[in-house]
Amino acid sequence: MNNAIRLTTPYNRGRIHGSISVFVLGLCAVVAFVLGALAMPVLSRVASEGMADLTDKVGLLSSQRDANLIAKFKATDWSQNEPSGLEEIAAGMQSSAPLRELVLQSFQDTSGSSQRYHFAQLLRAAPMPDLPAKALQWAKDAQNVKARVNGFTLLSDQQHTPEITALFLGAIQSEQESEVLARVLYGLQRNDAPEPRLVGQLVPRLHQLTSHPTSEVRQASIQRLAEWDRALSFFPNDVLRLLSDPQPDVRVAAIGATSLSTLTSEPLKKRLLEIFSDTKEDLEVRNVALLNIGRFDFTDTEYTIYKTALAQFENAAEAANSSSSR
Repeated sequence: MNNAIRLTTPYNRGRIHGSISVFVLGLCAVVAFVLGALAMPVLSRVASEGMADLTDKVGLLSSQRDANLIAKFKATDWSQNEPSGLEEIAAGMQSSAPLRELVLQSFQDTSGSSQRYHFAQLLRAAPMPDLPAKALQWAKDAQNVKARVNGFTLLSDQQHTPEITALFLGAIQSEQESEVLARVLYGLQRNDAPEPRLVGQLVPRLHQLTSHPTSEVRQASIQRLAEWDRALSFFPNDVLRLLSDPQPDVRVAAIGATSLSTLTSEPLKKRLLEIFSDTKEDLEVRNVALLNIGRFDFTDTEYTIYKTALAQFENAAEAANSSSSR
């Protein structure tokens, strides 16, 4: 009978418990795998729906941002010297493709010089890799005046490659449209040591252009002549002539050109003092003369004229400011 009865000793109980534990763990693993397999489609769907929802929200925010920037751009008066909101729109150009396209189209369509200047500044701040190639193509367009104006405007601030330099130099000699020619002159760049042959060709042409019938060409040519005519072959006489130009903007450009050339001749000092002392002269022209006349030494007589003119100018400027603030 003892042989029929099997005692459960502590050792046997340990083996039984161990077997049960292994079985339970295995069963749990199977259940977890089955539940995981069943749950995977659900979790995947939830994740996909979450990503789609997030993408939709990001797209909505991006569209709203684009719409706000475009609305602000359209509401801005770009004819002003310093349009309000310019910095915000310039920053938005970095991330908004619709805004970049609108600015590019506006740049191509506009005929206003102030608008073109501001749009060009915005385009230079934008990530548009194909823009330099477009600008070069526009500048070469012999049939389209506006395209050439836009092309040379955009190329002005770029590093001038030999191809771009040749394009500018050729246009200075042959361009017939004054608006294009002015843009070419403003964008002309001089390196530290240009070839004597180039100087010999360019300086006489700039001298000729200071007598151009279009005032903007006269403005640009006298300033470029100040930079290129280091030998002062033409500049001293040309600038004195343009200081009496009938257009105030040309007189302002001529005064600025004297600063570019650092010319300090006695005839120039006399003419600047006359401009500054002239109560009938445009206040802006007198102000630019004041900014440049300080590099000259005066005689006692000239200094007395200067002080009298300064007092009168300050009174006139104060009156003009008071009138404009009403």
